[in-house]
Amino acid sequence: MRTQLSGVLWIHSMPGPLQPHITWALARLSMPDGTKPGRDIWRATDQDATLCAEVPFTASADTIATLVDNLARWPRLYFELAQDPAVDDDGYAIDGMRYCHTPQLGTFAGQTDAAGNIVVNEDALRSIMARGGDIAGALDAAIGGPWDRVLEPMRMMTAGYAPEDCFTTSTPAGPDSASGNSTAGNADLGGVEAANVLQLYPRRAAM
Repeated sequence: MRTQLSGVLWIHSMPGPLQPHITWALARLSMPDGTKPGRDIWRATDQDATLCAEVPFTASADTIATLVDNLARWPRLYFELAQDPAVDDDGYAIDGMRYCHTPQLGTFAGQTDAAGNIVVNEDALRSIMARGGDIAGALDAAIGGPWDRVLEPMRMMTAGYAPEDCFTTSTPAGPDSASGNSTAGNADLGGVEAANVLQLYPRRAAM
C-alpha cells in the first residue's frame, strides 16, 4: 500500500473559465475527511475576476507529482503545494516538499524540513560554490526566492486578506507583473524583483 501523505494545495490565481478543468484535476486528491474537492472550494480574489482556493489533502507521492505536472500545463495558473514530511510503513523518512508555479518562472520544487523551510543539500551548495559568479543570486534561486516574490501578495489574498492589505504600492504586483520565461534552474530575476514583498511567511503561517 502506498503511503498517504498530507499537505495543502493553494491555487493563488486562475481565470474563472479554468474552474471545471482544475476541479476535475483535483479529483485525484482526497480531503482529510475522505471527500473529494468540489465547486465550493473556490472563491473570487477581487483581482481581474480570478479565483483562488485552499485545499488540504491526502494523496500518494506519485499522485502529488502527477497533479503538479498537470496543473503546470494550464495557462495563467499560479499555485503552490506543500507536502508534509512523513514516515512510511517500513519506518523510513519521507521528505517534505514544496512546489511553487508561475507561468513566467515555471515550477520550483524544493525539499522542506518539519517547519516548512526549504532545505538545500550539500551537493547543491558545492555546485553553486564551484560555479562562482553571482553566488547570492544562485542561493536565492535555490530556495525559491523569485517564486516567493511573485506569489507573496497572492498568498495573502488566498488567506483572506483584503486586496488593499496585500500590496504596498498603488499598482499591485498582480499575476502578470513578472516578465520572462524561466525555470527553477535558470530564473530570470529581472522582472521578478519589481514584485512587492510584504513578508515571506513560513509555509502555513499565513494560510
